[in-house]
Amino acid sequence: MTCTTAGAVRAPTARIPTLLTGRSVRWLLSVSVVATLQTAVSNAVRYGRVADVLGTCFRKVLATVRTCVVTGSASGIGKATKEVLESRGEKVIGVDLHDAEITVDLATANGRAALVDQAAELSSGSIDAIYAIAGLALPGPATVGVNFFGMIATLEGLRPLLLSTSAPRAVGVTSVASLGPVDDQLVAAMAAGDEAAGVARAEVLADKPDTGGALIYASTKKAIAQWIRRNGPKPEWAGARIPLNAVAPGIIRTPMTAKHTESEEARAALLQLVPIR
Repeated sequence: MTCTTAGAVRAPTARIPTLLTGRSVRWLLSVSVVATLQTAVSNAVRYGRVADVLGTCFRKVLATVRTCVVTGSASGIGKATKEVLESRGEKVIGVDLHDAEITVDLATANGRAALVDQAAELSSGSIDAIYAIAGLALPGPATVGVNFFGMIATLEGLRPLLLSTSAPRAVGVTSVASLGPVDDQLVAAMAAGDEAAGVARAEVLADKPDTGGALIYASTKKAIAQWIRRNGPKPEWAGARIPLNAVAPGIIRTPMTAKHTESEEARAALLQLVPIR
């Protein structure tokens, strides 16, 4: 088979490779991808190099697919976020204790280091967005480890992987609980980056079952909101054109809040604390 056009050199055309499989079909449905293909086909017909030109086209199409890391991806807000991103055709690297591409415990230093190493490997060293969602509401030190120090390790550890993308984004999930009562001593320990002191204070609060558990959770959420606000404008974030933001949901029906929303009485009590529907 040969193709000729006015003024073009006659050249043999190679057989078009079979590329339209799996996800490629869904990507072809977008207007931008179709426009890219139309240009590629036009050039291919003009210059008689169908296989080469379409191969380049598909490499560009694949390069437009965003790669994201979502922590807490096995349940709740993290799972819902992962599903939405995947429905858009994005590649999602999920992180959780189970049922995820990366299974680690963000309450531990080893788990945090493993997250960074495995994310770099699975993404070939480049990601487009970080969704730091993993969190606990347990009345104990693990909540401090995951909600604050684990989230910071996620954001700081994965930040270098954002540097090579054209539209990097990073977000951490805090909570409306950050606006309520907190333990100032615990917040101060986290603000100072002193995990040992934060864990020790959480252990003290955990021995006060009536109020301690709630104060631990709210304190971690206030501390991470403050950390993001302080660090977002810094050179390593805004200065490197990486927007860093926080989202503070109200009461969301997830496995973490199930016991607080399973009865009408429990829901009514919550609405007294968070009167937003």
